[in-house]
Amino acid sequence: MLRNVLVDYLDTVKEREFDLPFLTLLPAMGFYDVHYTHGQVEFSKDFIAKKVESGVEIQYSFQSKAGDVSQSDWRDGIMGQMLESVLTGLSHPDFDRNLSHQVVLITTGRLKGNAALGLQDLNTRIEQQYKLHPICLWDRERLADYLESYGLGGMHRATASGFSSLGNFYMLYGKSLQNDLSEREIERHSRYWVNESLDKNKRLLGAAIESEIIASQCIEHGLFYEAMHAYLAVLRVILDEMHRAAKTSVETSQMLTLYERALEKVRLVCGVYHSDVKQLWQEANQNLVRVIEGPGAMITYLIHCARILEVSGFLYFLEDDAKSRSQIASFIEDFVLREPGCAHIPSDRYAVSLVLPVIVLDVTSRSENTLDFLKNVTVWLCDRYEEGWGLAFLEADPSDEIVTLFGHPFEFMSKRERSGSLLASVISDLAAFLGDKQFYSDVVNDIKASKISPEYWQAFDTEGLFRIEGGDVIGYPHIEYKDNLTDFSSYDFAEHVAHEPRSFQIQQLVGPLGFMSIMLLLRDRYFPTMWPLFVGNDDRGTTG
Repeated sequence: MLRNVLVDYLDTVKEREFDLPFLTLLPAMGFYDVHYTHGQVEFSKDFIAKKVESGVEIQYSFQSKAGDVSQSDWRDGIMGQMLESVLTGLSHPDFDRNLSHQVVLITTGRLKGNAALGLQDLNTRIEQQYKLHPICLWDRERLADYLESYGLGGMHRATASGFSSLGNFYMLYGKSLQNDLSEREIERHSRYWVNESLDKNKRLLGAAIESEIIASQCIEHGLFYEAMHAYLAVLRVILDEMHRAAKTSVETSQMLTLYERALEKVRLVCGVYHSDVKQLWQEANQNLVRVIEGPGAMITYLIHCARILEVSGFLYFLEDDAKSRSQIASFIEDFVLREPGCAHIPSDRYAVSLVLPVIVLDVTSRSENTLDFLKNVTVWLCDRYEEGWGLAFLEADPSDEIVTLFGHPFEFMSKRERSGSLLASVISDLAAFLGDKQFYSDVVNDIKASKISPEYWQAFDTEGLFRIEGGDVIGYPHIEYKDNLTDFSSYDFAEHVAHEPRSFQIQQLVGPLGFMSIMLLLRDRYFPTMWPLFVGNDDRGTTG
């Protein structure tokens, strides 16, 4: 069954989509000094790596292709590439021309028709004319074997937790085929990927394969938000390993390559999500309610608003192009002005959805609209606690979210009233970050008057940074905010910020995007002391 899943996945892979799993496959197979060399000066080498075989160190290079290779594909381009790869020692500073060189052709499909004969003929020429090693072929069947034996089969060991995780993967795969998979289920399953008892290379490979398989099915069925979370989950594993590695080690450099490839996948899927939503919204005359269907429209409208803001805010920081960033910021502004659901955060699970879009609005000089938007969120929050049962807690399931939000007028509903709120902390910290002293005081006083207890979970520069259930994560059940703000950068307006780390080990390696990724995946932390780095300003003061 596992092999069938892997073969089905390989059959759907498009060009460059296999890069991340392959980069994790090589170390699991015993290769080292692995480098991603695809680009304009690759000299027909997409990857290079070394391996010791029978006591001899060998320099490998790999050229990868997606799908079946026909005779015309072979004749018109691939044959020349493979010969160039064999004969040219240029590629990368770490390519050792003094070692015996082995070239491998990777294809996620098969050699069709006379393409196999073409490879055989080229290998005869290479051996007889150039006296060099013939080209090896890793096709779909061999790749499936490797991915199973070195990846999923190795990660899901013959233990109770291993069997349980493998069974859960099958369940998620089946649900993705049925268009019935949630981001919550993906994150819960991915917690197994950061199991410290597992071999590092098998864990990375297994996580890369599973995330790719789940994400590809989600994308196929239009579940782009869920696909984003599958890629965020594998990013967590990579960041966790980077945290363990020494900053100057070769291992860290290779982990950075994995990080960059995974982050690119996040950027692409966020881009598709944003583009589709923007087009749909424009076609609906900028009225999202027109395209929300079904009996649960009252809650799904609010959830879609939060997700759209969250992804758009994240995409702004993922994009390098200034024009693209400007267009995203304009969309966020239009969206919050025209969709009242943006200010109606449905539960604490979506509290962090506010962080990035609010920062985008502020950093792009949309201050007045930013304050108005955050004011509307504050009014919504206070109304929920004064006139209802508040908002559902972070780990509440969808039914609890609905009951907490809409159930208070009905006597037959079980009372779910609570005073704690992560959203209250997010709003208060954002108010401090925006720097308007009067606005900050108004927000804090409104929350206090509504008897809401701001909550917070604080991660330190330890492994708990990447885990929801980390023993070194501190929970603040009630945060006391000062009535008046001096400036954000003093970090003295509330106790949790005063004790928040000012720097992290991976900060210099991955910058702010890594913290954004963890924030959106785990949902319970948002790193306020890192916000100045989000906008490239290490000493944020105040205005007003």
